[in-house]
Amino acid sequence: MANVSRYAAIFTKVKALESRLLRNEHYALLLAAKDIQEVTKLLLNQTPYGVLLDPNMSTRDVERTLRHYVFKSYEQMIHYTTNEDRKLFKALIIRYEIELLKNVIRSVSKEANSAGLMELTQQSKHFEIRDFKLLASCHSLDELVADLIFTPYGALLKPYLSERDDQKLFFMEMVLDRYYFKNLADQMQHLSGDGRRFMLELLGTNIDLLNIQWVYRGKKHYNLSPELLFNYCLRDGLRFGLKRLREICYLEDVDAFVEEISKSDYGFLFSHGENTEILMERNIERALYTLFLKLSKMGQLSLVTPIGYLHKLEYELRDVFSIMEAKRYGLNARETSEFLVRTIPGDEQW
Repeated sequence: MANVSRYAAIFTKVKALESRLLRNEHYALLLAAKDIQEVTKLLLNQTPYGVLLDPNMSTRDVERTLRHYVFKSYEQMIHYTTNEDRKLFKALIIRYEIELLKNVIRSVSKEANSAGLMELTQQSKHFEIRDFKLLASCHSLDELVADLIFTPYGALLKPYLSERDDQKLFFMEMVLDRYYFKNLADQMQHLSGDGRRFMLELLGTNIDLLNIQWVYRGKKHYNLSPELLFNYCLRDGLRFGLKRLREICYLEDVDAFVEEISKSDYGFLFSHGENTEILMERNIERALYTLFLKLSKMGQLSLVTPIGYLHKLEYELRDVFSIMEAKRYGLNARETSEFLVRTIPGDEQW
């Protein structure tokens, strides 16, 4: 009974929102569009996203509006939560802060103009960083890290200022990712029952997949040492604990690594031959999307339901942006569908 009063409002809200997600017919229309202008027109007139858009919006404005919608959806869910549940949602929304911080770091490190970057800035009262525009105006990484001194990120990033210029950015991004996943795993420990078990399984699977991608790329493209590969793997994986991670990091070469992973539950990552690397990101997202669909079918009065919805929304809009990008490059519907997270029944017709 406690869960009924605790989660009834957010559960009802999410079920209403889920009814507005795109159906397969919407996907078919978008894929069949002849160009990006038609995609934008279809979003406005034929999908639930039309209420967010304006006929006079540019393509860039459409993308910015939809990204903002996802971000605001996370913030709205926080209002339905209290105590440890609220802390978990705040841990989830910090991903947006970290991704934006990474973009600012890249911009400052290359001394590039960040004006275009800041058009997509999302600001939240739940962020540790209060002014991203000010941060992006820094002239060096030393200045940027100094400005972060009163946030958790200052202490995380400061040790890497002395690294070589060609490695500094890499190390900073990796330590930020580890901070995010460690914080999220810690907050999930406060969940209870099946919701806790399922969310930790989902997080562990995500970490496993990211570690496999990291080790594969590190071995194939950068010839990184086993020690470095292992040290920068994320912790708290589901099937690849520290012992297994160490084993795959110390495999002789990338071929031995692929052979070993192919025998595991994650063998699907390497089932596309010469297109393996192109489709790896998509395969990771498809695997997680499938888990979120399973999560939604549980229909529990718990945080599992809203978290599942938010991630489905993110993957859906990721697909919308992929379709828009594909139209820019003249890909047909069949070619475009290969890069989508969602698989559409009957797409062989394309």
